Amino acid sequence: MRSYFYPLSFQLSSPQCQYAQLDCKLVFYNLHAQLVNCAANGKLFAFIASPLCLTYGSAETSTITSSLPIPFEPSIVAIGPSYVAVGNGSMVLVYSKDTKELIFKKENLKQVCHLNLSSKYLAFFNDVKLHVLEPAESISSDNEIGAVMSFEVGEVTCLSMTEHFIIFGTSQGAVEFLSLAQRKPVDSLRYQHPCAIKHLAPSSNGTRILLVDVSGKAMLYLPSAQISLQLPEFPNKF
Repeated sequence: MRSYFYPLSFQLSSPQCQYAQLDCKLVFYNLHAQLVNCAANGKLFAFIASPLCLTYGSAETSTITSSLPIPFEPSIVAIGPSYVAVGNGSMVLVYSKDTKELIFKKENLKQVCHLNLSSKYLAFFNDVKLHVLEPAESISSDNEIGAVMSFEVGEVTCLSMTEHFIIFGTSQGAVEFLSLAQRKPVDSLRYQHPCAIKHLAPSSNGTRILLVDVSGKAMLYLPSAQISLQLPEFPNKF
């Protein structure tokens, strides 16, 4: 197993995955360079161990801490300090990470293709809108998602969160920042890349962001300085 990292690294005791890492924010892919259905947040990771089982644990100790039975095989997975979430394109479920209690459920959605969690918020991309909600406080109905904020954002290609920002990439090469506190975009941090952004992984405080574009090139973006640095020897099949 090889590991790629900027600037920290540790080894996970799993023969199925390789990873790229930025401050313990992990992006997993298998040995055939195809994405594995899994997620990471800080020092936590989650993955689908079997079609109806979500497994999660600590990357800091390289241990699996719990498994959670789920009612369907998900296409997207997310983990945060307080919650774990799964989705299958038309449904999103959020569970308490510690008690495994179902906290939030929403069905009959359209094209849910991105999902992410912070300690307080859930964010997901549904059709052409980005929705942000508090799972423990949200009451959804058939017609309402119960979001604290929603934005029409066009074609989102990747999505991540820190405790203060939602960060997403687009097919037009933009990297956008939404302030969770102010509940609006932060244009001063915006980055424009020449081609579409395929993956992004911020450090825990959001001061550095690993970006991978559709050509496989990787960059380290520093939002406060609006500087991007290309990373050499990054796996070109990522």
